[in-house]
Amino acid sequence: MSKNFFDNKIYDIFNKERDCSEGHLASYIPELAKINPNLKALSIITFDGEEINIGNFNYRFTIQSISKIFLLALALIDNSEEEVFHKISVEPTGDPFNSTLRLETNQKVFNPFINAGALTTASMIKGKNAEEKIERLKKFISSFTDTEEVNINKAIYESEYKTANKNRAISYLLKTIGVLETDVEDNLLFYTMACAISLSTKELAKVGLILASGGVNSKNEVILSKRICKIITALMTTCGMYDHSGNFATNVGIPAKSGVSGGILGVIPKKMGICSFSPIITEQGNSITGVEIYKDLSEIYNLNIF
Repeated sequence: MSKNFFDNKIYDIFNKERDCSEGHLASYIPELAKINPNLKALSIITFDGEEINIGNFNYRFTIQSISKIFLLALALIDNSEEEVFHKISVEPTGDPFNSTLRLETNQKVFNPFINAGALTTASMIKGKNAEEKIERLKKFISSFTDTEEVNINKAIYESEYKTANKNRAISYLLKTIGVLETDVEDNLLFYTMACAISLSTKELAKVGLILASGGVNSKNEVILSKRICKIITALMTTCGMYDHSGNFATNVGIPAKSGVSGGILGVIPKKMGICSFSPIITEQGNSITGVEIYKDLSEIYNLNIF
């Protein structure tokens, strides 16, 4: 890749009008329904040092399910690969991210990027309680983003925790089948705080670049093993876009992880990290504009990894 890989078409992609008429804000979390629907951002950082930032790239949004990447990474640091994947499989479900169907019928956690999987990885992170765990997680994330202080959006966290009945039900199901070994409420508290961590596309693109580079950050520190990066990137490809993952892999071909607040983190191995943000989402929970931006990036710049 050249230093100037992207040309002015990148701005055309970003500014293109997208039909979001059938989308909605993530109103099941009341505070997320208050977000300005017109916010939009795109950040890209390449191996060769090219950096693209367009739109509201400094706006910090709650990362929601993008947190599942960090939870899995830290669980794999704290435990052996065998221990983690004894409890959690790596198979896509084709079901909504908060579904209990497979958990009830198969008594199995299918992958770390559905809520049942992320609640499980959260429970495997070392720490005496939710407060100690969240401080570890925030420090861990700051090693990716070069951010001195990683913050939680308190209003969204409180709103999300008050309405977390589905995740509470999933947690008790996990407890019933012997997967969740920690206290249900303390683990739910930690998981909900993790989802309410706020980062910008500019910061998250750095995360994508580190995953693309095999775990080395801007200070040349190895913060993740190449093996963990490969596991995460593979799961982003197969399970990262909720029950739209197969369609996204087929039509876009970029490993990605979305969150219901509107962020999509993308990784092109050995090339670049990408993050888009636009809060109008589909029924599956993916940003409408974000998915369309990734489609255009893939097609115009030949970024499909397959």
